[in-house]
Amino acid sequence: LATKEPGVIFAASATLSEIYRIGADGQTLLAAGHSGVSSPGALTMEPIEDPRALQWTVSGELAFLQGSSMIRVIKTDQTIVTLAGKSGTQADPFSTLGRHVHDVALSITDFNIGNDGVIQLTSSQFVANVADDLIVRPLAGDAVSIFDDQPESISTYVAEVSGIAYSNSGQIIFSGKDGGGGWRIVRGANDGSLEPLAGVSAPGFSGDGFPSVNAQISSPGAIARGPDGSFFFLDQRAVNLVEGGTVIRKISPSGTISSA
Repeated sequence: LATKEPGVIFAASATLSEIYRIGADGQTLLAAGHSGVSSPGALTMEPIEDPRALQWTVSGELAFLQGSSMIRVIKTDQTIVTLAGKSGTQADPFSTLGRHVHDVALSITDFNIGNDGVIQLTSSQFVANVADDLIVRPLAGDAVSIFDDQPESISTYVAEVSGIAYSNSGQIIFSGKDGGGGWRIVRGANDGSLEPLAGVSAPGFSGDGFPSVNAQISSPGAIARGPDGSFFFLDQRAVNLVEGGTVIRKISPSGTISSA
């Protein structure tokens, strides 16, 4: 997921190899596709493959995770270039640490591009930074934790990281599974402490219209920050662990959760 102007969401389908623009009026347009597109507002005519997480670059171009090995960018001239990673056999996630980001096929679940252009990568086991020197360095998780000096570890809430975003004030947001099998979304404060945003110990689908901290969620992946400070994420409409389809859920600035 990625948001741009208020009410507009971009969503990717890895199965169909397509990216869609969902307008504030609910109208869905094809923005990029596996066979090229010609719909109004198309971002590119080039085919794309296996798009997953989406992010806007600092210059306002749409970046997407291709499979789990490459981050690619749709340029304003409609060409597509590689921002990080490469095709080929994926390495063990830990073996990417300390490597140049263009020298290795990544194995990641999500990414974020900060206002300073720094890229954050998430694998199931850690979060890494890619700064100006393009070297992959661990930020949090099993490799190293930014919360080591705090009584709470990130693993208290998220043992397997699946998504990452940043709040308007620069706080890091994680989604993933906790050690007991529950799905969580948590916020890391600037002092290193952790604050749960959504999810409880039991996976499921509940809580719409109420505080998100009491809501059940299931398999949240990539997270997108809205212009007003809301957060959007994909969730499985699961009841008694039986999946019922994927929906977009929203955590408002006031902390209320809802579904599209």
